[in-house]
Amino acid sequence: MSLSVIKKVQLFKDLKKGEIESILKLTSSKMYYKNNTILSEAEKFSATFYIISKGKVKVSRMDDDGKEIVLSILGPGNFFGEMSLIDGLSRSATITSVSDTEVLTMRGKDFNEMLKVYPQVTLNLTRVLVARLRQSDAQIKRLSLMNTIGKVASTLAGLVPPEKKRRKAVIESLPPVRDLASMAGISESSVSRAIKNLVKSGYIQKEGKKVIINHFADYEKMFC
Repeated sequence: MSLSVIKKVQLFKDLKKGEIESILKLTSSKMYYKNNTILSEAEKFSATFYIISKGKVKVSRMDDDGKEIVLSILGPGNFFGEMSLIDGLSRSATITSVSDTEVLTMRGKDFNEMLKVYPQVTLNLTRVLVARLRQSDAQIKRLSLMNTIGKVASTLAGLVPPEKKRRKAVIESLPPVRDLASMAGISESSVSRAIKNLVKSGYIQKEGKKVIINHFADYEKMFC
């Protein structure tokens, strides 16, 4: 991961160039091919922290019936593995690469030392974790109240990277329908119908796997 890219990682916001370079020295690059399991919730503990530099990963859990529940899709600049390092408990979810994915890895002891040496990183981490918690709570509330189209529309909005939230927001590569269905808590056929309705109504444009959300600010007000 280049210095220009890692500076955009929210965890390292407001750090000086020299500080970021020092942190980079603590990391190693690793490649995972599509559909590789990077972490498993079955693991008791794994002392590694991960930052995505290229590609995308799926965060999921298994319910009591053995059905996969997709929690989110993460892309470049996102990170994972921090919870187990903080509380020492088992992994909370399974992480699977949904495309060829490159990550930066950091040993647990280096991660904890980084938090001690750089208070700004600790503050940024706290902000990210709080934002994730708020987003999770909001998603639960939305999905309990919305109809099928609303659930799909809201799920799509959640897939837009922060830097793509413009007047016309772009999702470069839409996840498989089965994953969207899991995230929205509805059937695959319902997802397909909802997407067709959103396209027909002019809320979104679909070009292969690419989705463009028109008038994103208005779209968020209506569905989020």
